[in-house]
Amino acid sequence: MANVHKSLKQKSIPGPKPLLLGGNIGKRFAFSLDRVKSVMDLYTHFGDVAAMVANDTRRIFAFGPAFNHQILSNTDLFQVVPFLKAPPHSSLERLGQGLIMMNGDEHRYYRSLLQPAFHKNAIESYHRDIASLTVSMLDSWEKQTSVWIVEEIRSLNIAIANKILFGIAEAKNNDSLGKDFQTWLQHITRPSTILFPINAYPFPYAKMLAFSSLLEQKVVALMYQKASIQTTDVLSILLDSIKTSDEPTSMIDLVGQVATIFLASYETTTNALIWTLLLLCQHPAIMDQVVAEIQAVCGQSSIEPLHLRSLPYLGSVIKESLRLLPPAIYSHRVTTDDCFLGDYAIAQGSRVSYSPYVTHRMPELYQEPNRFDPHRWESIKPSPYEYLPFGAGSRMCIGVGLATTQLTIILAMIIQRYSWRLAPKAKVDYQVLVSLGIKGDIQLQLEKPDNTTIPQPIQGTIRRLVDFPV
Repeated sequence: MANVHKSLKQKSIPGPKPLLLGGNIGKRFAFSLDRVKSVMDLYTHFGDVAAMVANDTRRIFAFGPAFNHQILSNTDLFQVVPFLKAPPHSSLERLGQGLIMMNGDEHRYYRSLLQPAFHKNAIESYHRDIASLTVSMLDSWEKQTSVWIVEEIRSLNIAIANKILFGIAEAKNNDSLGKDFQTWLQHITRPSTILFPINAYPFPYAKMLAFSSLLEQKVVALMYQKASIQTTDVLSILLDSIKTSDEPTSMIDLVGQVATIFLASYETTTNALIWTLLLLCQHPAIMDQVVAEIQAVCGQSSIEPLHLRSLPYLGSVIKESLRLLPPAIYSHRVTTDDCFLGDYAIAQGSRVSYSPYVTHRMPELYQEPNRFDPHRWESIKPSPYEYLPFGAGSRMCIGVGLATTQLTIILAMIIQRYSWRLAPKAKVDYQVLVSLGIKGDIQLQLEKPDNTTIPQPIQGTIRRLVDFPV
């Protein structure tokens, strides 16, 4: 495709102009300050294919199902790369070498190693631990009139991740490791860390590298501890898989898999749970219907695996929450050869991003896209490239079955025991680290489940993303 650019060199990719102060780097920094608004503005103002900065073909966005399909189905042409530059042989490099950052045969090999841990039967075996830990959280709410829900759900999901992924249940270890991962997330997603990868004091990048080394030591210690204990958890299955594999694989080779699985298991699920709880309490008619379904199917009995198949409306609520507020705002790939996106010539080495968030907001796919409406799922059946909260194609998130099961169990159990509403004058701002989440924490007032939820006025940047009734 050597003549691609000659034939279409007059077809410039549209995009916003560089900043007068800071140029392209300044524009990239400004873009990163509010990725949700920035990516939606790019689509709204410049169309299906747009550059982060006008005529800069190094960073391109392609929006909509057709481009999602092109990018996600051609994994040889559009390959994943680390979003953060790592020194060779560093802790950061090893922590980042998880399944989602692999390509080709390497990706297929590690996916095959992990697959048994996410099989339907394996997921059902995790049900009891998820339910037991959720009961402990709900019991602790009995004497409280309100809870800070982000901290509560984050602590729950850290405990669940440790138990079902690593077979470890000690509270102190859970708390420490979870907070360390959260601190690491804050380090690696800070705009100044990404834009200025300079390993020297006082640059944030240097602090991030030092913390990565400490985190890797904890992950390796956990793996060796786990290797001496035989339990039915994800890490045990993974360690058993490498024993029988024809490919030589060491503990160090698994560091990135452990880090990636842990983060994906608790960070994205935490945010999805919190968004769904928020959306439900602001939409009382929808909440009432979910409550009625759970009471009809489960009553006050324990939530069992069989019940999960008989809660279609709760399933629609979860689907709609993930459509409206998906974990990934956008993800990127790098081209391994010259190619086209529509009529635009794209050079080898270009960074091309697709956006689940923008796709889910297209009115031609979803009427009134900013409205929370689980009933829409009774009449629509979007393709895998029209609805992709967990990606699509051969690289679709390996843990999607576990994530949706965990969401369903926890939501059903909370709804069985409590109603909730936002505290007065609540302010809800969003932020993007690994996934779309809430900045800070929000307080929910607890009530008995037979009380009708009354939506409270809500303030904050979340109002840009959702059309609330009040």
